[in-house]
Amino acid sequence: MSAIVSSHVDDLMSKILSDESALRVKDVENVRMKISRILEGGVNKLHVISDFDSTMSRHFREDMSRNPTCHQVLSSGSMLSPEFKQATAALYQKYFPIEMDTTLTVEEKVPYMVEWWSKAHELVIRQNLTKNDIKQMLLDTPTKLREGIAELIIQCKEKNIP
Repeated sequence: MSAIVSSHVDDLMSKILSDESALRVKDVENVRMKISRILEGGVNKLHVISDFDSTMSRHFREDMSRNPTCHQVLSSGSMLSPEFKQATAALYQKYFPIEMDTTLTVEEKVPYMVEWWSKAHELVIRQNLTKNDIKQMLLDTPTKLREGIAELIIQCKEKNIP
C-alpha cells in the first residue's frame, strides 16, 4: 500500500472509530483492508450500490409520519392511469401482509417479494413515464433523504462514479 493511500486509510479509520462517530465496527482490520482496496482501485473501479427505502431515505419525516417509499412516490402521479392505480393497490393488498407476516421466514417471503417487485415494475414500465413525470411525482410526494446523501450523489456524479 502506498504511503498516500495508507495516510488516507488512517484518516478515515480515525474518523470512523472516533467517539463522535455513529458507526460501530466489529472487525477493524477487515474494514481497514476494504477501505485500502477501494482507495487503491481508484474511482475508475468504484461503483456505489445502495438500496433506497430507509437506507438513502429517512424512515420517518420530522413530524414522525412515515416517509413515502419509492413505490409510493411512483404510484402517486396524476398522470398515471386509473388501471395502474387499481393494479398497484391490488398488489399492495396481496403482498404487504406477506411482507409483514412474522410467522414467515425471510426465505419464505423472498419469492413473494420478488414477484411483487417484478409485477409492480412491469406496471410502471407500461406507463411510459418520462423523466419530467418522475420529477413531478417527487414534487407531489416528496421524500426526505438522510443527511449527507444528496452530497454523496452529487460527488458521485461529479467524479463519474456510477
